[in-house]
Amino acid sequence: MLKNLDKVERLANASKILRLMSVPGRYFTAQGYKWLIYRYTKKGMMTVARTFFGQPINIILPSATDIYLTGGKTHPSEIRLARYMVKNLNDGAQFLDVGAHFGYFTLLGACLVGANGKVISVEASPATYKVLLKNVEDRKRVTSQNIALSDKQEEITFNEFPVLLSEYNSIIGKQYEKEEWYKANAPKQVKIQGYDLTTLLAEQQFNPTLIKIDVEGAEDMVVRGGLEYFKQHKPTIIMEYLANPDKNTGHKKAVGMLKDLGYRIHILNAQGEPELCTDIIAHLKQSGWESDNVVFIA
Repeated sequence: MLKNLDKVERLANASKILRLMSVPGRYFTAQGYKWLIYRYTKKGMMTVARTFFGQPINIILPSATDIYLTGGKTHPSEIRLARYMVKNLNDGAQFLDVGAHFGYFTLLGACLVGANGKVISVEASPATYKVLLKNVEDRKRVTSQNIALSDKQEEITFNEFPVLLSEYNSIIGKQYEKEEWYKANAPKQVKIQGYDLTTLLAEQQFNPTLIKIDVEGAEDMVVRGGLEYFKQHKPTIIMEYLANPDKNTGHKKAVGMLKDLGYRIHILNAQGEPELCTDIIAHLKQSGWESDNVVFIA
């Protein structure tokens, strides 16, 4: 599996010509749809990609084009996260995927935990959840939830962007108002049931040792809602962290709460191994990345 992930990384770092040569049919399909059809219709196209871990995944082009062309998510942080999961999620483990999108990490987790493990996959966007549900509906060890994990049990206004920008879907919609693309792609607001993480895990009788959180600015709400669980069980938490100060307020608050519980901050190296980190922002500046997946270990 790790060798297949290495191939994903090589394609991610390759030139456009090499990517075209590796999968010419898919390359022309993806690029042609994005620039000739989606550009004018703003409607996505459902298709199936084959992941590096051998499982098919339904996606909606032009979103998740990287998975369609390479078999995996190709941002350096996502490649390192996949390596970490392959090395650390074993048969019988339990994994919680918060902000699952189409379910790429959910499906990877399901492969790794085996028949004796369990995965719960949470996605707040109703439109994206339809795709996630299609990807997990036949997987007995995966339970999916169309809720917004937060710190309160109440209805929440959720922002859904067009499919190309669907990975920006969030409770916190105003964080993108300064982006050039925002005016032409204003989000649709929908009402979603909010749920706190501690209550969800108690109701599901679920005890994850690894939790992945990627909720575009609402990380502090998710962490606050899970504090009681974290105090008792000390799961490893992997959370996306953004460098942009206009978008990382929630991340900073979440980090503070986790540090108060005794969690230590780690960054994943190229091999997917956690290394202690004293300053996340300094790490991001040094690496030149706009975001990274930060690992919290108690």
